[in-house]
Amino acid sequence: MRQSRPFSKKPSAALCALPLLIASGCIGVSQPKPDASAPSTAALSSCPGGLVPAADGLVDDFEDGDNQGTLEAGRDGYWYTAHDSLGSEFTIPAQGFQSSEGGADGSTMSVHIKGKTGSGGDQAWGIELGLNFKNSQGEMYDAGKYAALFFKAKSGSKEADRKVRVSLADVNTHPNGAVCTACYNHFNSNIELTSDWKDYTLAFEDLRQRPYWGAPRPARVTAAKLVNLNFQMGGGKDFDVWVDDIKFLECKK
Repeated sequence: MRQSRPFSKKPSAALCALPLLIASGCIGVSQPKPDASAPSTAALSSCPGGLVPAADGLVDDFEDGDNQGTLEAGRDGYWYTAHDSLGSEFTIPAQGFQSSEGGADGSTMSVHIKGKTGSGGDQAWGIELGLNFKNSQGEMYDAGKYAALFFKAKSGSKEADRKVRVSLADVNTHPNGAVCTACYNHFNSNIELTSDWKDYTLAFEDLRQRPYWGAPRPARVTAAKLVNLNFQMGGGKDFDVWVDDIKFLECKK
């Protein structure tokens, strides 16, 4: 299922010129934790027993080979890919969405997305791999009982850019919520891939909007009203991203 992704606004060129941001091609203008692969101490304080996989938390392990997420807990959305028209292009997949052979921890399948993002200014927002959380009735998804998102990921090339922005779009950041006046500044965390499969746990409490733009700007993601999950690559660079075993985590009782 292909879904276009228009872009409302990005940080100004002046912000992108700051030394700290040059290395990330302005995709890293949020303020990530030193280690974005694990929850912060503050986030874990609300789960004193720690985080565990929810019994109904599997989002997708891609083993069925189709383009629909796992049918669990009312989720029935589809995966999509989208890119800007300013030079961003896929090598894999050629179009749309497809799972790929080879997965984490010896599993059979995962998702592999490879290509190059454009460098045509502020509107070259890059390439997005996403899962629509809105159900077949058009309702936003209630993930309020969960506390974090878990997945495995890696880079398939030593030469490729390893920075990925992982975002949850909610009622306040996506136009479908009919709330935002400056949309698409989703709650996100910036991760850096390694050459081997690595576990990433992104606590909802740690996700932040990028600074200086977007309206409204609530303190945290509204997990009870999610629109989609997306992995975004940008900055005019080659990328080679593999993702597997996506699931929601909950506080251990």
